[in-house]
Amino acid sequence: MIIKKPAYNDKFKCIANKCENTCCSGWQIEIDEKSQKKYENATGNYCNVLKNSVTKNENGETVFKQSGLDCIHLKNGLCEIQKNLGENFLCDTCKNFPRWKNIFGGTTECGISTACPEASRLIFAENELGFNCEITDELPSINNIDAEEYLELTKKRNSVFEKIKNAKSKDDIFSALYNVINNCEKGTKSNKKLSSKNALEFCKTFDYSSKESALFLNEQNGLTIDEFKNLSFYYVYRYFMLPVLEDIDIESTVEFIIFSLLVINETGKKGAVVFAKEVENCEENMKKLFSYLKNKEN
Repeated sequence: MIIKKPAYNDKFKCIANKCENTCCSGWQIEIDEKSQKKYENATGNYCNVLKNSVTKNENGETVFKQSGLDCIHLKNGLCEIQKNLGENFLCDTCKNFPRWKNIFGGTTECGISTACPEASRLIFAENELGFNCEITDELPSINNIDAEEYLELTKKRNSVFEKIKNAKSKDDIFSALYNVINNCEKGTKSNKKLSSKNALEFCKTFDYSSKESALFLNEQNGLTIDEFKNLSFYYVYRYFMLPVLEDIDIESTVEFIIFSLLVINETGKKGAVVFAKEVENCEENMKKLFSYLKNKEN
Protein backbone atom coordinates (compact mmCIF):
# COMPACT_ATOMS: atom_id res chain seq x y z
CA MET A 1 0.00 0.00 0.00
CA ILE A 2 1.23 3.49 -0.88
CA ILE A 3 0.43 6.12 1.77
CA LYS A 4 0.47 9.70 0.47
CA LYS A 5 0.17 12.76 2.69
CA PRO A 6 1.07 16.47 2.63
CA ALA A 7 4.33 17.65 4.16
CA TYR A 8 2.47 19.28 7.09
CA ASN A 9 0.39 16.23 7.97
CA ASP A 10 2.59 14.68 10.68
CA LYS A 11 3.10 18.04 12.40
CA PHE A 12 -0.49 18.03 13.63
CA LYS A 13 -1.24 17.59 17.31
CA CYS A 14 -4.54 18.38 19.01
CA ILE A 15 -4.28 21.39 21.34
CA ALA A 16 -7.31 20.23 23.38
CA ASN A 17 -8.76 22.92 25.68
CA LYS A 18 -6.57 25.60 24.09
CA CYS A 19 -8.58 25.33 20.86
CA GLU A 20 -10.75 28.35 20.06
CA ASN A 21 -13.28 26.34 18.01
CA THR A 22 -13.51 22.88 19.55
CA CYS A 23 -14.57 19.93 17.42
CA CYS A 24 -16.76 18.82 20.38
CA SER A 25 -19.26 21.60 19.70
CA GLY A 26 -21.48 22.77 16.88
CA TRP A 27 -22.42 19.42 15.35
CA GLN A 28 -23.75 16.00 16.28
CA ILE A 29 -21.05 13.38 16.80
CA GLU A 30 -22.00 10.14 15.09
CA ILE A 31 -20.99 6.91 16.86
CA ASP A 32 -19.78 3.93 14.83
CA GLU A 33 -21.32 0.51 15.42
CA LYS A 34 -18.22 -1.00 17.04
CA SER A 35 -17.96 1.82 19.60
CA GLN A 36 -21.68 1.64 20.28
CA LYS A 37 -21.39 -2.03 21.24
CA LYS A 38 -18.38 -1.26 23.42
CA TYR A 39 -20.39 1.39 25.27
CA GLU A 40 -23.31 -0.99 25.81
CA ASN A 41 -21.05 -3.60 27.44
CA ALA A 42 -18.78 -1.24 29.38
CA THR A 43 -18.53 -1.43 33.18
CA GLY A 44 -16.83 0.72 35.76
CA ASN A 45 -16.56 4.42 36.55
CA TYR A 46 -18.27 6.81 34.14
CA CYS A 47 -19.75 3.95 32.10
CA ASN A 48 -23.32 4.62 33.21
CA VAL A 49 -22.93 8.24 32.14
CA LEU A 50 -21.51 7.04 28.82
CA LYS A 51 -24.37 4.60 28.17
CA ASN A 52 -27.01 7.20 28.98
CA SER A 53 -25.39 9.74 26.66
CA VAL A 54 -26.13 7.76 23.49
CA THR A 55 -29.25 8.60 21.49
CA LYS A 56 -30.73 8.58 17.98
CA ASN A 57 -31.05 11.76 15.94
CA GLU A 58 -33.84 12.66 13.51
CA ASN A 59 -32.11 10.67 10.76
CA GLY A 60 -31.88 7.53 12.88
CA GLU A 61 -28.12 7.88 13.37
CA THR A 62 -26.55 6.98 16.70
CA VAL A 63 -25.04 10.11 18.26
CA PHE A 64 -24.01 11.60 21.59
CA LYS A 65 -26.53 13.82 23.33
CA GLN A 66 -25.74 17.51 23.41
CA SER A 67 -25.85 20.21 26.06
CA GLY A 68 -26.74 23.22 23.99
CA LEU A 69 -24.30 23.02 21.07
CA ASP A 70 -21.70 21.02 23.03
CA CYS A 71 -21.24 17.28 23.18
CA ILE A 72 -22.50 16.24 26.62
CA HIS A 73 -19.03 14.86 27.43
CA LEU A 74 -17.27 18.21 26.90
CA LYS A 75 -16.21 19.75 30.23
CA ASN A 76 -13.87 22.73 30.47
CA GLY A 77 -12.69 22.14 26.93
CA LEU A 78 -11.74 18.51 27.56
CA CYS A 79 -13.39 15.16 26.80
CA GLU A 80 -14.67 13.31 29.88
CA ILE A 81 -14.63 9.99 28.00
CA GLN A 82 -10.92 10.24 27.32
CA LYS A 83 -10.27 11.62 30.79
CA ASN A 84 -12.12 8.80 32.60
CA LEU A 85 -11.83 5.83 30.25
CA GLY A 86 -8.91 6.55 27.93
CA GLU A 87 -8.48 7.15 24.22
CA ASN A 88 -9.56 3.59 23.34
CA PHE A 89 -13.12 4.48 24.32
CA LEU A 90 -13.37 7.30 21.82
CA CYS A 91 -15.62 6.58 18.83
CA ASP A 92 -14.06 6.64 15.37
CA THR A 93 -15.29 10.17 14.68
CA CYS A 94 -13.55 11.59 17.73
CA LYS A 95 -10.48 9.40 17.39
CA ASN A 96 -9.82 10.33 13.76
CA PHE A 97 -10.88 13.98 13.40
CA PRO A 98 -9.50 16.13 11.78
CA ARG A 99 -7.75 13.39 9.84
CA TRP A 100 -9.32 12.13 6.63
CA LYS A 101 -8.35 9.67 3.92
CA ASN A 102 -9.39 8.66 0.42
CA ILE A 103 -8.60 5.11 -0.69
CA PHE A 104 -7.86 4.41 -4.35
CA GLY A 105 -7.02 0.71 -4.47
CA GLY A 106 -3.29 0.50 -3.78
CA THR A 107 -2.95 4.18 -2.87
CA THR A 108 -4.35 5.89 0.22
CA GLU A 109 -4.30 9.68 0.33
CA CYS A 110 -4.34 11.17 3.84
CA GLY A 111 -4.73 14.68 5.16
CA ILE A 112 -6.07 16.93 7.91
CA SER A 113 -9.13 19.12 7.60
CA THR A 114 -9.39 22.91 7.70
CA ALA A 115 -12.44 22.39 9.97
CA CYS A 116 -9.88 22.16 12.80
CA PRO A 117 -8.26 25.53 13.67
CA GLU A 118 -4.89 23.96 14.49
CA ALA A 119 -4.87 21.93 11.28
CA SER A 120 -5.89 25.03 9.36
CA ARG A 121 -2.96 26.97 10.82
CA LEU A 122 -0.55 24.28 9.64
CA ILE A 123 -2.05 24.26 6.16
CA PHE A 124 -1.84 28.04 5.76
CA ALA A 125 1.72 28.19 7.15
CA GLU A 126 3.21 25.41 5.01
CA ASN A 127 6.19 26.43 2.88
CA GLU A 128 6.40 23.26 0.80
CA LEU A 129 3.60 22.41 -1.60
CA GLY A 130 4.33 18.73 -1.88
CA PHE A 131 3.76 15.25 -0.48
CA ASN A 132 5.49 12.53 1.45
CA CYS A 133 4.94 8.93 0.32
CA GLU A 134 5.65 5.68 2.09
CA ILE A 135 5.13 2.05 1.13
CA THR A 136 3.68 -0.27 3.76
CA ASP A 137 3.14 -4.04 3.94
CA GLU A 138 -0.62 -3.51 4.08
CA LEU A 139 -2.47 -5.15 1.21
CA PRO A 140 -4.30 -2.85 -1.23
CA SER A 141 -8.00 -2.36 -0.65
CA ILE A 142 -10.38 -4.05 -3.06
CA ASN A 143 -12.72 -1.58 -4.69
CA ASN A 144 -14.41 -0.94 -8.00
CA ILE A 145 -12.81 2.35 -9.01
CA ASP A 146 -12.53 3.08 -12.70
CA ALA A 147 -8.78 2.82 -13.39
CA GLU A 148 -9.00 4.86 -16.59
CA GLU A 149 -10.89 7.68 -14.85
CA TYR A 150 -8.44 7.57 -11.93
CA LEU A 151 -5.42 7.93 -14.21
CA GLU A 152 -7.05 10.68 -16.26
CA LEU A 153 -8.00 12.76 -13.21
CA THR A 154 -4.62 12.16 -11.60
CA LYS A 155 -2.95 13.62 -14.70
CA LYS A 156 -5.28 16.63 -14.66
CA ARG A 157 -4.78 17.18 -10.96
CA ASN A 158 -1.00 17.04 -11.27
CA SER A 159 -1.23 19.71 -13.96
CA VAL A 160 -3.32 21.91 -11.66
CA PHE A 161 -0.84 21.33 -8.81
CA GLU A 162 1.99 22.63 -11.00
CA LYS A 163 -0.01 25.69 -12.01
CA ILE A 164 -0.78 26.45 -8.37
CA LYS A 165 2.90 26.18 -7.46
CA ASN A 166 3.92 28.53 -10.28
CA ALA A 167 0.99 30.95 -9.94
CA LYS A 168 1.85 34.64 -9.68
CA SER A 169 -1.70 35.68 -8.80
CA LYS A 170 -4.96 34.25 -7.52
CA ASP A 171 -6.45 34.70 -10.99
CA ASP A 172 -3.84 32.27 -12.34
CA ILE A 173 -5.21 29.60 -10.01
CA PHE A 174 -8.85 30.29 -10.84
CA SER A 175 -7.96 30.15 -14.55
CA ALA A 176 -6.31 26.75 -14.10
CA LEU A 177 -9.46 25.42 -12.43
CA TYR A 178 -11.83 26.87 -15.03
CA ASN A 179 -9.68 25.33 -17.76
CA VAL A 180 -10.46 21.90 -16.30
CA ILE A 181 -14.19 22.61 -16.62
CA ASN A 182 -13.97 24.11 -20.11
CA ASN A 183 -11.90 21.20 -21.43
CA CYS A 184 -14.31 18.49 -20.27
CA GLU A 185 -15.73 16.39 -23.10
CA LYS A 186 -19.34 16.76 -21.99
CA GLY A 187 -19.25 20.51 -22.51
CA THR A 188 -22.44 20.96 -20.47
CA LYS A 189 -21.15 23.73 -18.24
CA SER A 190 -21.45 27.43 -18.96
CA ASN A 191 -18.33 29.54 -19.35
CA LYS A 192 -19.88 32.04 -16.96
CA LYS A 193 -17.75 32.28 -13.86
CA LEU A 194 -18.82 32.26 -10.23
CA SER A 195 -18.35 35.53 -8.39
CA SER A 196 -17.31 36.17 -4.79
CA LYS A 197 -20.45 38.26 -4.30
CA ASN A 198 -22.80 35.52 -5.46
CA ALA A 199 -20.94 32.84 -3.51
CA LEU A 200 -21.13 34.84 -0.27
CA GLU A 201 -24.78 35.62 -0.89
CA PHE A 202 -25.60 31.94 -1.37
CA CYS A 203 -23.75 31.10 1.85
CA LYS A 204 -26.42 33.07 3.69
CA THR A 205 -28.97 30.41 2.72
CA PHE A 206 -27.18 27.57 4.54
CA ASP A 207 -28.28 26.16 7.88
CA TYR A 208 -25.71 26.99 10.56
CA SER A 209 -25.37 25.53 14.03
CA SER A 210 -25.71 29.01 15.52
CA LYS A 211 -26.14 32.66 14.52
CA GLU A 212 -22.57 33.27 15.67
CA SER A 213 -21.24 30.75 13.14
CA ALA A 214 -22.95 32.57 10.27
CA LEU A 215 -21.15 35.78 11.25
CA PHE A 216 -18.01 34.57 9.48
CA LEU A 217 -19.61 35.93 6.31
CA ASN A 218 -19.05 39.44 7.68
CA GLU A 219 -15.30 38.88 7.95
CA GLN A 220 -13.10 40.74 5.48
CA ASN A 221 -9.68 39.27 6.06
CA GLY A 222 -8.49 38.31 2.60
CA LEU A 223 -5.67 35.84 2.11
CA THR A 224 -2.16 36.60 0.87
CA ILE A 225 -1.12 34.94 -2.38
CA ASP A 226 0.97 32.34 -0.49
CA GLU A 227 -1.92 31.53 1.86
CA PHE A 228 -4.25 31.26 -1.12
CA LYS A 229 -1.88 28.90 -2.92
CA ASN A 230 -1.74 26.67 0.19
CA LEU A 231 -5.52 26.67 0.45
CA SER A 232 -5.94 25.88 -3.26
CA PHE A 233 -3.43 23.05 -3.02
CA TYR A 234 -5.39 21.61 -0.08
CA TYR A 235 -8.79 21.76 -1.80
CA VAL A 236 -7.51 20.29 -5.05
CA TYR A 237 -5.73 17.52 -3.16
CA ARG A 238 -8.72 16.63 -1.02
CA TYR A 239 -11.61 16.95 -3.46
CA PHE A 240 -10.44 16.80 -7.09
CA MET A 241 -10.49 12.98 -7.22
CA LEU A 242 -13.95 12.55 -5.68
CA PRO A 243 -15.57 11.57 -9.01
CA VAL A 244 -13.57 8.33 -8.79
CA LEU A 245 -15.18 7.51 -5.44
CA GLU A 246 -18.63 9.05 -5.64
CA ASP A 247 -21.45 9.63 -8.13
CA ILE A 248 -20.36 13.15 -9.04
CA ASP A 249 -18.89 14.71 -12.18
CA ILE A 250 -15.59 16.55 -12.38
CA GLU A 251 -17.22 19.81 -13.51
CA SER A 252 -19.35 20.06 -10.36
CA THR A 253 -16.40 19.01 -8.21
CA VAL A 254 -14.16 21.74 -9.60
CA GLU A 255 -16.95 24.32 -9.29
CA PHE A 256 -17.28 23.34 -5.63
CA ILE A 257 -13.54 23.93 -5.19
CA ILE A 258 -13.83 27.33 -6.89
CA PHE A 259 -16.86 28.26 -4.76
CA SER A 260 -14.98 27.34 -1.57
CA LEU A 261 -11.90 29.33 -2.58
CA LEU A 262 -13.99 32.39 -3.42
CA VAL A 263 -15.71 32.36 -0.03
CA ILE A 264 -12.57 31.76 2.01
CA ASN A 265 -10.51 34.27 0.03
CA GLU A 266 -12.98 36.92 1.25
CA THR A 267 -13.52 35.68 4.80
CA GLY A 268 -9.95 34.67 5.58
CA LYS A 269 -8.47 32.00 7.84
CA LYS A 270 -11.40 32.08 10.26
CA GLY A 271 -13.71 31.61 7.30
CA ALA A 272 -11.78 28.50 6.27
CA VAL A 273 -12.53 26.83 9.60
CA VAL A 274 -16.20 27.80 9.76
CA PHE A 275 -16.90 26.98 6.10
CA ALA A 276 -15.35 23.53 6.45
CA LYS A 277 -17.15 22.79 9.71
CA GLU A 278 -20.57 24.23 8.86
CA VAL A 279 -20.81 23.52 5.13
CA GLU A 280 -18.42 20.76 4.09
CA ASN A 281 -19.29 18.62 7.11
CA CYS A 282 -23.04 19.15 6.83
CA GLU A 283 -24.76 16.76 4.42
CA GLU A 284 -27.78 19.04 3.95
CA ASN A 285 -25.67 22.10 3.14
CA MET A 286 -23.50 20.16 0.71
CA LYS A 287 -26.54 18.83 -1.13
CA LYS A 288 -27.90 22.35 -1.34
CA LEU A 289 -24.60 23.71 -2.64
CA PHE A 290 -24.16 21.07 -5.35
CA SER A 291 -27.76 21.57 -6.44
CA TYR A 292 -27.06 25.31 -6.74
CA LEU A 293 -23.90 24.72 -8.76
CA LYS A 294 -25.72 22.33 -11.08
CA ASN A 295 -28.80 24.48 -11.64
CA LYS A 296 -27.49 28.05 -11.37
CA GLU A 297 -28.48 30.30 -14.26
CA ASN A 298 -25.96 30.50 -17.09
